[in-house]
Amino acid sequence: MTDTRPPKNSISENLKRVCERMSRAADTAHRLPSEITLIGVTKFKSVPVIEMALDAGLTNIGENRLQEAREKFPLLDLTHVKRHFIGHLQTNKVKWVPALFDVVQSIDSEKVATALSRECLEQIGGAIQVFIQVNTSGEPSKFGVEPATAGDLVGYCLEQKGLEIQGLMTIGPNTNELPRIQKSFMLLRNLAEQIQRSYRADIPRLDLSMGMTDDFEWAIAEGATHVRIGRAIFGERD
Repeated sequence: MTDTRPPKNSISENLKRVCERMSRAADTAHRLPSEITLIGVTKFKSVPVIEMALDAGLTNIGENRLQEAREKFPLLDLTHVKRHFIGHLQTNKVKWVPALFDVVQSIDSEKVATALSRECLEQIGGAIQVFIQVNTSGEPSKFGVEPATAGDLVGYCLEQKGLEIQGLMTIGPNTNELPRIQKSFMLLRNLAEQIQRSYRADIPRLDLSMGMTDDFEWAIAEGATHVRIGRAIFGERD
């Protein structure tokens, strides 16, 4: 069988180019590149391909599917790698999360928050970092709470001993129209500022996870602290 994996140097070069683009975007926005975390999205990528990215210096990975993580993570050395779950989380799958991930970026209901908190307390005896996923595009195909109710869900999660609120997450609109993209990211930033004012004593800061391959520079311009990049690092699906 022909090996269709990209050569190791191509992933290394891709990662370097993405970091350079992030740095330029940060400079343009008068921000420090060190303020922004790059998460390499490993959905549908094989273990050898992920290893290439880790060898090239990637320190944060994001997986959309729990089953993939269960299959791939035991085969990888992730000792110094932060693992983010970025896909839609169903209540009946929550039990697999604490052992596999350090961060969950897709909390979108009290039901999921309650179940995850309970599992974390039972399995690891502590809290897992979480982001609240917000649907800022208004597209029905996307998961996430409505912006108007995001603050309520943050408040609920603050009461869960197995959760540690880290920030808000969104997926930009499926469009090439810059004004719509900017509006979506600005909405998340403004929402985070409003929530911080409401919970100042409990939340010293809220990170913003927004921006993917096609729009991460615009997300950085609007304050993203985490960008989730797949295709620009790994190429198309295996």
